[in-house]
Amino acid sequence: MLQPIVDIVFLLAYAGIYAAVVPYIFGRNENFGSLIPGAMAISFAVVLWSALTWAGMADTDGWIWGITMVAMPLGTGILMGLYGRGRAAGKLGFVDALAGGASAKTADEELVTA
Repeated sequence: MLQPIVDIVFLLAYAGIYAAVVPYIFGRNENFGSLIPGAMAISFAVVLWSALTWAGMADTDGWIWGITMVAMPLGTGILMGLYGRGRAAGKLGFVDALAGGASAKTADEELVTA
C-alpha cells in the first residue's frame, strides 16, 4: 500500500538533489531560473517512469530505477538546452507573461533598478 508513495517520494528527493546541483554544473543562465531545472527533472522522470511502467516494468525491478536515474539528468539537460534556446529566441514569451515579467529580470537588474 505504501510502496508507490515511497517510490514517488524517492524520485522527488532525487530530482530535488539534482535540481540543487544543476546550477553549479551548468553555471548561471539568464534564460531559466533556479526552479526550471527541478521542474524539468521531475516532469521528465514522471513521464519516463510512466512510460516504463506502461511498457511492463514493475516498480520493484531494478532496471526501472537504473534507467530513470541515468536518463533523468540526460533528459533534463536536453530539455534545458531546448528551453534556453527557445527563451533566448523569444519563442517562449508566455513564460514572462505568466510570471508578470518578473522572471525576465535577473537579480543584478533588480539591484540596479532598486
